[in-house]
Amino acid sequence: MAELNPPLGTTTPEIFLDNVKRADELVNGPAGTVNDRAGEPLDTWRQMMAKNDEVRQNIIPLSKQYQTLEAAQADIANIPVGSTTYYRSPDDSALAIEVMNVGGTLQATGRKMISEIGVNEKILDRLPDVSSSVNKVPLFNDEDDNVPVWLENGKLNAVALDDNLRDVSDTSFPGKVPLFHDDEGNVPVWLEDGKLNAVALHEGLLAGVLTNDEFNSAMQKRVLNTTGATAWKFRAKKSKLELSLPSKLKIGFTGDSWTEHNTIPQVFADYFYSKYGKSGDGWIQLNIDNPNQINGIVLNRNGWAVYDASGNAAPAFPTAMDGMYIYTNTTTSTLTLSNLYSSSVQIFYYDNNGAFRYSLNGGTPVIVTGSGTNKIVSVTISGLDVSVATTISIDSAVNAGTVVIYGFYSEGTGNGVEINKMGNGGITAPQYIKTLPFLSQTGAVVAPDLLIMIIGTNDFRTSVTLQAFRDSLSSWIEAWKAIIPDSSIIMVAPPQCNASGANPLSSFRDVMRDVAINKGVEFYSMYDFMNTSYAKSNAQGLWKDNLHLSNVGARFLLNQLNKYFLEQ
Repeated sequence: MAELNPPLGTTTPEIFLDNVKRADELVNGPAGTVNDRAGEPLDTWRQMMAKNDEVRQNIIPLSKQYQTLEAAQADIANIPVGSTTYYRSPDDSALAIEVMNVGGTLQATGRKMISEIGVNEKILDRLPDVSSSVNKVPLFNDEDDNVPVWLENGKLNAVALDDNLRDVSDTSFPGKVPLFHDDEGNVPVWLEDGKLNAVALHEGLLAGVLTNDEFNSAMQKRVLNTTGATAWKFRAKKSKLELSLPSKLKIGFTGDSWTEHNTIPQVFADYFYSKYGKSGDGWIQLNIDNPNQINGIVLNRNGWAVYDASGNAAPAFPTAMDGMYIYTNTTTSTLTLSNLYSSSVQIFYYDNNGAFRYSLNGGTPVIVTGSGTNKIVSVTISGLDVSVATTISIDSAVNAGTVVIYGFYSEGTGNGVEINKMGNGGITAPQYIKTLPFLSQTGAVVAPDLLIMIIGTNDFRTSVTLQAFRDSLSSWIEAWKAIIPDSSIIMVAPPQCNASGANPLSSFRDVMRDVAINKGVEFYSMYDFMNTSYAKSNAQGLWKDNLHLSNVGARFLLNQLNKYFLEQ
């Protein structure tokens, strides 16, 4: 309702007189409308009577029943122009026939209320009227009542085929049904045992057809990351920690210097320790590629020779999973591991003819002598106070052979997250092949629930062939999967660094994606998610140097792996 001015209920003389005048116009005026005080139109009395009469005239023809068309025409005055009415049908084919007033004359509209008799007649008109036995139902008939096709005892039957139709099908090949033939009887397309067959396709058609391998390859090139479906064990243990239930969640890093240097593992450690607590320090490497311990651990060594699989030489002794060890045949080699918060520590060594001593916090040395099993074994130091820093000292003063040390495995509270740093600076995928025969001897001890595998930078910049990269990558993954079949492996393709190679880095990414998908492991392309030049990404502080990520770059990687795999 429109707003009144003055408002509704005003009793001034002016309003009273205005209302009296308006009422007079509404009652005594002609058919039309009169505006109220708000300007809204009101129908006059005569206007309302006219509308009522119009409605009445439209209802009249619908309420009347006419026996004949003549009776309806005689009542044309009560049937408005354009209105329709009905009269009773003169025969049994319909109940009533609809007509319309067109300029004063009733004309048929073509619509009828059909009767039951009319329905039955139309059905019968569609059925062949042919005399036949009760077990035969005609389906078609011609003007002479001939039936070419019928149902006999519920089965389709027909008259014999013409000779021209018979000639198309060669009964000497009952398993083959021709679909087309030319004037010389050649058949280019046929059904063979119910399957489509044909002569060879033209080269023009083949050019547009993708083989299954080509289709899979095209789809794989669009994969920038996989779904994370294999990380169920990681998520199960993480769920326990989120509910404050006891659980040790082990994350491993393997690959090149990105996983030996401490930048990336420490960023991951800081994040997961803060959320779920620290279980222990896990695998402790030997500082082969510069001091690189995490969690503030300090390792110093003197007088040891080094084997590193990133070189070309084959190992004289088994290697740890990182492809490294230190060894000595002297009595003057020393190693100190300090600022270690642990409940127990395993020292991994080669069990041959060497001997060494270890002591705890400057205490009485314990002698370890090889027994000649020629395997990687360990000695465990237990009963430590995890809340107090421990120092372990090793020397070769009692040695009369060769001592080989591989690293340490440190346990803590046993509840929370354990980060295992197991990379090798400078290594390529083919160089890891030298470690695979011995992988289980240390890899099965660490046995990470989630293994992050970062490789490719050195392969790219040293121009490893793509086939060698593919083959070694496949073998490396297979070896790890044999050790940790229920764990998830995430293969990370690195972004563009400040280096060059014979093949573009994107080619190594493509190989990694293909191998990951075919081997059933996860894949993440940092190359695509940091899809820019080294100059631009370095300007954003993502790089520590030409080849290695900074803390910012490591956090970039953490955020991405959390999004797609770890914190879904």
